[in-house]
Amino acid sequence: MSITILDGGMSRELMRLNAPFRQPEWSALSLYEKPSAVQQVHEEFIKAGAQVITTNSYAVVPFHIGEQRFHADGKMLSDLAGRLAKSAVKNSGVLTTKIAGSLPPMFGSYRADYVPGILLFLYSNRQFHGKVKLTGGEKILLIIILAIFAYAVFVLPELLNS
Repeated sequence: MSITILDGGMSRELMRLNAPFRQPEWSALSLYEKPSAVQQVHEEFIKAGAQVITTNSYAVVPFHIGEQRFHADGKMLSDLAGRLAKSAVKNSGVLTTKIAGSLPPMFGSYRADYVPGILLFLYSNRQFHGKVKLTGGEKILLIIILAIFAYAVFVLPELLNS
């Protein structure tokens, strides 16, 4: 049996560092205002023994950054999250560290009923997710708090086939 050590809570560490962090943007605010803090957290997790770090893209969703910013900046923020993780691995010197992409809940944690017409929204936005997929060279995808099966049905094929 082998054990793989994952990183810890990015948000808690950003708060500990007094990085930009507040509602509604949550951890995405640090991507906007102080990306170096995100990279620092990744590097600290690697130094602590994490074999897998997760991109800081959990809050890169309309629920946190708003619909307009999501469509304007979502790809850029997701790309940045991947690049920061990749840079952290390189800077750490522990090149065996793996990077996991983060596929967050689109409408907040545990709320399958949060937005009326969720299936239509998921269907119409599935192409966006295909474009922001695994930009840091990730080979692992963490599906964070999957509230509804439909999310996987509509989004995962785009991620896997593009």
